[in-house]
Amino acid sequence: MFHTTVKLKVNHRLFAAGRHYVQWQANNLASGLYLVQIQSAHITVSQKVILIK
Repeated sequence: MFHTTVKLKVNHRLFAAGRHYVQWQANNLASGLYLVQIQSAHITVSQKVILIK
């Protein structure tokens, strides 16, 4: 399995509790399976994402 690390930072700002959305610009990425990881001070959540072009 081939993998490459792709990072997107959201300006290290604080968000209030609730739902938030981040738009992922994947124009320069190939179709495939990506692992998205969200980190906070207390928890880390990972989710698989399939990019189909």
